[in-house]
Amino acid sequence: MRAAPGLETQWASLLLSLAAHQPRPDSAGPEPAGGGGAAVPVAILTGFLGSGKSTLLARLLSDPGPGDGPVRAVVNDVGSLAFDPTLVASADAGMVELTNGCGCCVAGAADELGQALDRAAPGARLLILEASGLADPAAVAQVVAARPGLRVERTVAVVDVRAVDQLRAMPGPAAVLGRQLDTATVIVASHADGLADGERDRAVERLAGLAPGRPITISTLEAPAHRTLTPDAPPGVALAGPPAGAGGSDMVVTTVAQEHRAVSRRDLHRVLSSRPAGLLRGKGRLRLDDGGHVLVQFTPSGIEITPADAGACALTVVAVDRSSLGPVAALLGPAEPAQPGID
Repeated sequence: MRAAPGLETQWASLLLSLAAHQPRPDSAGPEPAGGGGAAVPVAILTGFLGSGKSTLLARLLSDPGPGDGPVRAVVNDVGSLAFDPTLVASADAGMVELTNGCGCCVAGAADELGQALDRAAPGARLLILEASGLADPAAVAQVVAARPGLRVERTVAVVDVRAVDQLRAMPGPAAVLGRQLDTATVIVASHADGLADGERDRAVERLAGLAPGRPITISTLEAPAHRTLTPDAPPGVALAGPPAGAGGSDMVVTTVAQEHRAVSRRDLHRVLSSRPAGLLRGKGRLRLDDGGHVLVQFTPSGIEITPADAGACALTVVAVDRSSLGPVAALLGPAEPAQPGID
C-alpha cells in the first residue's frame, strides 16, 4: 500500500535531514566550507516551477553590488538537461548547476548538494542556493545548516502573482506552494509587469494573507527585486517553529522527447497554447522539422520558445497527473526510424 502523499513528503524531508547531519567518514573531521573564517551567508531561493527564481538570480549575478568577494550560486533543478537560457549570460565558474532531480527527494541528493556548496563557498561573500521548484526549502536548509562554515541567512520565496490562484486550486501544487510560503522569511511577488497600481496592491494583500508577517516585495523586469537576496536587505521574519506538515503531492516529473519526432513550429505552438491546466511546467530543447532546434519553456502563465544550437534533445515536464502529459507526448512521439541507405 502506498503511503499518503503528505507522509511521503515528510519522510523524504526527514531522510534528507538525517543524511545532511550524518558524520563524514574522514577521521580528521570536516573542514569549514568558508575556509576557517566567518560563516558564509547562504540565501535559499525557493518558489514554484516557473515563478521567476532564475531570472532573479541572473540579475543578481550580473549586478552583485559592492562588497568584498564574489556572489556565487548553486542551482538545483528537476530534469536531466543542464541548461537555463536566462542564466547563460550570467553563468561563470562560480555557478554550479545540479540536475539530480530535487534537493529533498532523490537518494544521495544531500551529499551532492553539500559538496557543491563546499566547492562554491571559499572566498565568497554570499551563496545563493536556488532550490528546485518542487523542493521542500526547510529540508534544503538542513543541508546548509549541516555544513561547517555556512549559515542560512534568509529564505526568499518567489511567487508568480499571475498563477497563484491556479496553483492553489490543485492539491499537489497547492501543497508545494504552501510549504514554500510557510518556510520563507521574505516573499517576492514576481511577474507583476503590466499590473495597475490597484492590482499590485491586491496581489500584495493576497500574499500577505497567505504568508502573514513576511515582508513582500514587488518584482518587475524594470525593477527586479534581486536585492532581497543580499544580507544588507531587511532579513524578513522567521516562524517561531517549523511549519506543521509538509503537505504532499502526486505530481508527475518526467523527461520526454529524448528521441522524439521532429515537429513543426506551428504544431508546437498550437499544442502548448492549448495545453491542459494540469501541465504545469516544461523545459528543454526540441528538434524541428526544418532542421532547426529551439529551447522551450512553459509555466502556467506563459510560453517561451527561442532558437537554439543543435544539441541533446529532451523536455522535462511536470504535471499533476499522467493524463495531462497526453497532448505533448502525442505531438512528439518516438523518433522516425532511419530510412535504408540514408545517413
